[in-house]
Amino acid sequence: GCSASSPAVTITAKVGVVSPPVASGLSLLNDTGITASQCYQAGSDVLVSCTSSGALALNASQDGMTGRDAVAATNSSADGKLGFNYTKIGANGETLTNSATAWSCVKDNATGRIWEVKTNDSGLRDSAKTYTNYDNTSQAQLSSGGNPTLAQVNAATNSIGFKNAVNAAGLCGASDWRLPTADELQGLVDYGVAYPGPTIDANWFPNTVGSAYWGSTPRVGSPASAWNVDFGNGNVDYILRSNTYHVRLVR
Repeated sequence: GCSASSPAVTITAKVGVVSPPVASGLSLLNDTGITASQCYQAGSDVLVSCTSSGALALNASQDGMTGRDAVAATNSSADGKLGFNYTKIGANGETLTNSATAWSCVKDNATGRIWEVKTNDSGLRDSAKTYTNYDNTSQAQLSSGGNPTLAQVNAATNSIGFKNAVNAAGLCGASDWRLPTADELQGLVDYGVAYPGPTIDANWFPNTVGSAYWGSTPRVGSPASAWNVDFGNGNVDYILRSNTYHVRLVR
């Protein structure tokens, strides 16, 4: 959320002109993948064209009517489905063309974040691998109510251990990879894809499993739980950190 106190305005050299305050603590948002044929109308749960009179009568600002994906100039599948806008990144951090057939990371041009791409080679970043999500030895994060040990946090089968290994390997020429927040992770969800997914642009994020991926966001009041995003249905939920889910890193 935003800070309760507003940043001070800046008076420019030109008398009478005031620069507006810049909002802090706000994240850039992606489109959702909802298409122009997936709007609702009153009294029905059947999806209809967003330009239909029924859809407009219900709400003229439905998801499929707004955003990058509703503007022809920014709605090209060449750089991502609908309004999503991605760039492929090579193993050493180099920018690749959209037609590249091998890439290790993806930059989300709408948010500026760079994401790990999963593999299917039984290696460190294999898509089938799952992890627990302990991240603090000073909190009761175990399902038993105890604190995890440093060895448990740094274990190869835990999210932090995986993050550390990816940073040591220098994925895409970087060593500042981290777990995304649940909000950041949800920004990759394509809600135009039905269950069982994967609810993501699979052309840019191959080997994505239609299942839950851990976020770094803790559940308030319950240190043993953390939030996750399910790429099978797009749901955001919390569960015990002792469960093993998938991980996709960001920087």
